[in-house]
Amino acid sequence: MHDEVRRCETILSSSYIVGCGGKGWSIVLQVGIPCYWIVDPDEKLVEVWTPESIFPAVERARVRWRPEGMEEEFVLELEELFQPI
Repeated sequence: MHDEVRRCETILSSSYIVGCGGKGWSIVLQVGIPCYWIVDPDEKLVEVWTPESIFPAVERARVRWRPEGMEEEFVLELEELFQPI
């Protein structure tokens, strides 16, 4: 098991937005997390932040992630993620 965090996600809620002003991602990126996803189930989208980001990539169809050293990437189809339970 690796001690290094390579990706982090946050599922938005009204308390998250009010509590941190929606800026929690900046703290995570400052400590060296290379990829941070903010999942917004109401809008059915994912914001993808990296340390180089000024603005997020907004994904509505799928998100992809390939950790360093891995041959295959992880692909999450957002239509499947946001299906009603």
